[in-house]
Amino acid sequence: MDFRAFYNQTAKNYELRHNSPATNYLRKNELGLIKRFARGRILDIGCGTGYHMQYVKNVVGVDISEGMLKIARERGFNVKKASAEKLPFRSNSFDTVFCFFSVLNICDYREAVKEMARILKPEGVVLLSLSSIYDKGEFRVMKKRIKLKLFTKQELVEVFEKNDFRLEYFNSIFRFRRPRWGDFTPFTLKEKIMLFLEKLYKKENGVIYLAVFRRIR
Repeated sequence: MDFRAFYNQTAKNYELRHNSPATNYLRKNELGLIKRFARGRILDIGCGTGYHMQYVKNVVGVDISEGMLKIARERGFNVKKASAEKLPFRSNSFDTVFCFFSVLNICDYREAVKEMARILKPEGVVLLSLSSIYDKGEFRVMKKRIKLKLFTKQELVEVFEKNDFRLEYFNSIFRFRRPRWGDFTPFTLKEKIMLFLEKLYKKENGVIYLAVFRRIR
């Protein structure tokens, strides 16, 4: 699947397509990570139109889609065209990395994690969200079925530990049912109760993992 072409073709409708209750709930949780852990000079990998960049200062974004970057630039954000696997920055030059939803699911995640380790300073952090193995639905982009890399918690921790990171925070969301991506219908009362109650159950079982890794050297 040519994700660059897909995001270029859909850039103008990106924010509208993602203004669903499920996406907004995910972004609420990602914003919680930003408020708690983000500091210093920040890199947003897969920045898209710049949604997360609006909440921080001293931030640079990268994305593979020219269409998405054009919108981000029009909004005044500092962005560059680059992939997660080859970042155009010096080693030890950032304090925080955002790598939010689906970036590691679609790229060469091993190379991406190596690059995060390279550009982060010691004690720098990666703020992460991605699809887990519990996201067992069929994925389609532009009516084509695609295969994403879905992670277990163990796989995720292992690839980061191999690159001198330690897990600092872990959680997951949508533990009782898959999210309704692209469905603009508000959460029902039952769904709201389920989202509240899932906080009481095992963190490993959610469709979306949220994690923070710290570079230890």
